[in-house]
Amino acid sequence: MSGASAHQPVDIAFTQLSVDVLDKKSRTSKRILHGVSGVAEAGRLLAIMGASGAGKSTLLDVLAAQEQSSSGLQVSGQLLVNGRPRRLRDFARIRELDLQGCADTVVGDELLDMKGISGGQKRRVSLGIELIKDPSVIFLDEPTSGLDSEMALSVMEGLVRLARKDRTVVCTIHQDL
Repeated sequence: MSGASAHQPVDIAFTQLSVDVLDKKSRTSKRILHGVSGVAEAGRLLAIMGASGAGKSTLLDVLAAQEQSSSGLQVSGQLLVNGRPRRLRDFARIRELDLQGCADTVVGDELLDMKGISGGQKRRVSLGIELIKDPSVIFLDEPTSGLDSEMALSVMEGLVRLARKDRTVVCTIHQDL
């Protein structure tokens, strides 16, 4: 890929976002996000942190326009992309994940008991597959889960490098109480 990128800088602002889900058993509505506000800016990485069940993935899905794939979600509040109401669009692309050291290595296959690249390298390969289109906005749900601290740091450093290239990077990070 060339050094020039065709992506447009994207800023995402969200104000008083609330999400209600229909409980199928009781047929009542339950609020799972309450008036959340924030900004994800081009050139910066936004990490949404919290414990299990805190709504991190739900917020990420709403910001990435994925809430339509789940029936029963009601989203309220304001969501702006570059100052305009968000339209459904494809947010996906990337590059630069520091994988040169394993360029000619087999990824591996657990079912065949075939050892390959490390867990951190597998995570970065997965990210690379999602990012191959050089996107303006990147959404990642818990990209460091299951990694040791060294591999988690490597993944986060790669995401910061991507953000510094005028991309908007939003990720969730699991944090125990």
